[in-house]
Amino acid sequence: MSVTNEDIEAHTITADTSATFDAVIKAGTGTFTAPTKPGTYPYHCTFHGNMKGTLTVK
Repeated sequence: MSVTNEDIEAHTITADTSATFDAVIKAGTGTFTAPTKPGTYPYHCTFHGNMKGTLTVK
């Protein structure tokens, strides 16, 4: 999966539960291996605890 980081600082996309995915995304575009099983996967940035989101796999 491709992710765009429009910030000048690096961020992570880290699954809230288990080790489903965890990647550092530097400024620009990065990639990580997303789950293939359909569902919703909450995630956060380990560098910035207030940054959170949900990945939806269909």
